[in-house]
Amino acid sequence: MSRRTFVGALVAVAILASSIIPAYANTRWDKCKFQTLEAGFWTVHEVKLTIKCAVLHWPVTSSNPLMTPLEYALHIAYRESRYQWDATNSSSGACGIFQHLPQYWPIRQNNFDIAYPKWRIAESCYDARANIVVAIWMVHNGGWGPWGG
Repeated sequence: MSRRTFVGALVAVAILASSIIPAYANTRWDKCKFQTLEAGFWTVHEVKLTIKCAVLHWPVTSSNPLMTPLEYALHIAYRESRYQWDATNSSSGACGIFQHLPQYWPIRQNNFDIAYPKWRIAESCYDARANIVVAIWMVHNGGWGPWGG
């Protein structure tokens, strides 16, 4: 392969890479959008993908040395709600995947919305994506405290 052909190939790869990277910004991974468009039809698979995506955006720690941070986040979500978007604690009223207390949800959601306005998360703690990204963002900034981790 001649030097000119090699340089041409490198330029082609660079152009291709630059066209792929901006395309990533329009994918579901950009803002952790995996749920179906209709509320109430979120699957366990979509919930797990959203948790994985949120942990990639806001790295968290694991309070269990035998679990990776992602495994630990999944463990907490399972413990809290069994990955059910509509879970409600009968005594405290805690809601959603990570069981946010309803009296704290509006300020948590608002603080996230101020920090990340382009994410456009829902106002309901029963919205799986909103519940997850707010929880993981909180853990990233302050640890697993509210979840006893």
